Amino acid sequence: MARARDGGKQLGQWKDNQIVADFIAEIAQKKGAGTHDVPLPSKHGKHFPAVVYLKTGFKHYADKARIIVKEDGSVETAYPFSSSHPH
Repeated sequence: MARARDGGKQLGQWKDNQIVADFIAEIAQKKGAGTHDVPLPSKHGKHFPAVVYLKTGFKHYADKARIIVKEDGSVETAYPFSSSHPH
């Protein structure tokens, strides 16, 4: 939370590595190389296991993820964010 506040922008955090890894791999396979901003799925009214800390000190559930896939199909980076706030 302090890093988000001090950095002046939201900072995302994944909360369940296996669920997230499966999701990211699926997106990378479907979409291929490039930068992809995708909505995070929810199940039965439950949020995807990702949160963001805002520069204001508030915590929100993330609703999107940015996934950057390299030409060779590997994932360069992936992070959750809230589309309601600057990122």
